[in-house]
Amino acid sequence: MVDGLALGGGQLPLGIELSLETRLDDFLPGPNAEALATANALAEGRWQSNLYLAGASATGKTHLLQGVSHAASAMGRQVAYLPLSRPEMRDPELLAGWAGFDVVCLDDLQSVAGEMAWERALFRLYEDMREAGGQLVFAADEPPASLDLCLPDLASRLAAGPVYRLEPLDDDDLGEALRLRLARRGLSLPDDSARWLMRRVRRDMHSLTRLADRLDHLSLTAQRGLTIPFLRQVLDDT
Repeated sequence: MVDGLALGGGQLPLGIELSLETRLDDFLPGPNAEALATANALAEGRWQSNLYLAGASATGKTHLLQGVSHAASAMGRQVAYLPLSRPEMRDPELLAGWAGFDVVCLDDLQSVAGEMAWERALFRLYEDMREAGGQLVFAADEPPASLDLCLPDLASRLAAGPVYRLEPLDDDDLGEALRLRLARRGLSLPDDSARWLMRRVRRDMHSLTRLADRLDHLSLTAQRGLTIPFLRQVLDDT
């Protein structure tokens, strides 16, 4: 983990951290290549408008938001990542004071949609960021028009920049994503092991990320490679 709420600036005492494995280089795009390219451009200062990402759970929204945070910070930009569904973020007044940042990433927007105090705080932040020349990156499970927002002006502003609906990876891409995560940890997943494994596990990124954590720990403890017999033992013990 790295300091994650406010990167490139003073750390705020909310205890929110970013994963080291949510960098844009670690994001396997599959059908979401255009969204990834726009996220990269925004993080590097080559994209001037805001960005909105919609999609179901485990389609990569949080990964892209945290990836933008990592990349923008590496460029020396002031960036904040604010996951609105976290208990630490239940006070809409916490949105005040971010207009001086270059990039503010707001995750789980659907968790506060329909709450007037939050929508007013979001509207103020939007206007303040626009006046200051900063950018906002939003993520929610639905596009702005489907969020049941109370403030029509907020909905129109959320939709003012590009809106991408992220699509889930297919099985081949999921297998490659698992292989990439394991490779980052120094583990090689042979082709036959990957095919065997992907027929027997839940095929979504949340489950595969947890599996990568488990395989990393057990492989290190047992000092064994990711062979089919070892994988069979791991799954039998689950």
